[in-house]
Amino acid sequence: MTRAEDFGCGDSLLSQAFTVLVVVARTGSFSAAARTLGVHQSTVSRQVRDLEDRVGVSLFERHGSGVRATDAGRQLLARMSQVQALVRTAVSEARDFGVVRTGCLRLGFVGSFAAPPARSILGRLRDLHPGVKVQLAELGTTELVHKVIGHELDCAWVASWRSPDPALVFEPLWSEALYLAVPEGQASSDTATWAALSGQILLARPEAELDLLFPVLEKAGIPPPEVQFHDCSRESLVALVAEGEGVAIVPESLARMGRTGVRFVRIGEPTAEVAVAAIYRRDRDNPALRRLLAIARDWLRVNQARPASPSAPG
Repeated sequence: MTRAEDFGCGDSLLSQAFTVLVVVARTGSFSAAARTLGVHQSTVSRQVRDLEDRVGVSLFERHGSGVRATDAGRQLLARMSQVQALVRTAVSEARDFGVVRTGCLRLGFVGSFAAPPARSILGRLRDLHPGVKVQLAELGTTELVHKVIGHELDCAWVASWRSPDPALVFEPLWSEALYLAVPEGQASSDTATWAALSGQILLARPEAELDLLFPVLEKAGIPPPEVQFHDCSRESLVALVAEGEGVAIVPESLARMGRTGVRFVRIGEPTAEVAVAAIYRRDRDNPALRRLLAIARDWLRVNQARPASPSAPG
């Protein structure tokens, strides 16, 4: 493969030589090319001769009225034109990606995107950068963490009070109120306290941060509930509540979706909030992700959102 070094010059000098070839071929004369380029004719002649020596073939036929490109010269000009076109295209595509006119963002999440902040942030990203393709993946927190670490996802939004892995950036975005999902007919009030868990079977996912909940219950003198763990989605957990298997603690975005046979009761405690946080690798260099995070931060500043306290129970 021919390289700039094979001609004994760097990229900029090779580009200059190509410019000389183009002008000579267009004007049909070394002297006319020199006038067009604003250099001495000897400079043009030398650059063409040096390039011919490096290539090992004549690029121009000299005749009385000027010069014309040989077959080799025409082939070289055509190929170099194609290379320049490819370079321009590559630079344009890179520039588009850098300003997020194109690109792909792989975003994972837990539960539902029904929360108003999530809809607003993704809607803003779509409006500002319609060329960015957003691929969504709904998984559990543990799976999301593995996929973010493994470069399979650019970012994930999780409901948690603490970083699920020290290798990741953990950036709280907004907070959601917690609701108690109970079988329909069991609750008569629109709000509940942590005491409502007493004597109940609490249905939870294996990744639930119950080690933060139990100290709160103990401090309030509330006996901890019996816990049954189910490795399933939050929606499936709520379906078990509808079947009378127990109660579950869910974020507001999931409670807003509703479920036949289930009543969602707001937990009216100061600590009954959960932070929705973005997790991503520190070395992740995706302009679309940077845009998403910038939009999320702007949304928080405008709406004065405050993430839930990291000491809140799970």
